[in-house]
Amino acid sequence: MAKFVTSDNHFFHDKILKFQKEAGTRPFETLEEMHEKMITRWNATVKEYDTVYMLGDFSFASWDKTKDILYQLNGEKHLILGNHDQWIKPESKSFFASINNYFEYRHKSLHITMCHYPLAQWNMMQYGAMHFHGHTHGNYHGKGRIMDVGIDNRPNKDYNLWDWDELIELLLTKEILKHHENTN
Repeated sequence: MAKFVTSDNHFFHDKILKFQKEAGTRPFETLEEMHEKMITRWNATVKEYDTVYMLGDFSFASWDKTKDILYQLNGEKHLILGNHDQWIKPESKSFFASINNYFEYRHKSLHITMCHYPLAQWNMMQYGAMHFHGHTHGNYHGKGRIMDVGIDNRPNKDYNLWDWDELIELLLTKEILKHHENTN
C-alpha cells in the first residue's frame, strides 16, 4: 500500500480558475473540466487501499457536494484542515480515517510534520525532521526540509498527488536546519 500527499485541491472554487490560470497552473475553462481532470489523475495514482494525506482546502462547496467528490476518490483519506474547509460536518468524519489541524507522523527513522500552513520551525527539524504543508500554491520555498505539497506546486503541472517516498527522497537532499536557526 502506497502513501500520497496533496493539498489545495479547491474543488468547487470558481475563483481558483482565474487565480491559478494567471499563475499557469490551472488552464481549465470550467469547474467541471478541472474536477474531471483531478479526479481522473487521483484515481489513476491512488488505489483502493492506498493512504492519502489531504493537507487542507479540499473543497469550497457544501458537505453534500463535497461528499459527491469524496465518493469518487480512491484511498483511505486523512484530512488536515485548511482555512477553507468550512464544509466539515459531524457526518463528514465517516469519510476520513482521521481529521486533524496538525499531524506528526513517524516514517521509519524520519519524523514528519503535516499542517496546512508552512511553519518556520517544526518539531525535531534540527534532527532532520520534514514538514509537508499547503496553503501557498507554490509561492513559498522555506529553508530546510520543508515542502509545499499543493496540487499547484506539482512539477510539470500534472495534477497528480505527491508520492510519499518521492517527497522523502527529495527532502533528504535539503539541508538540516539548526535549532533556532533563522529561517528567513
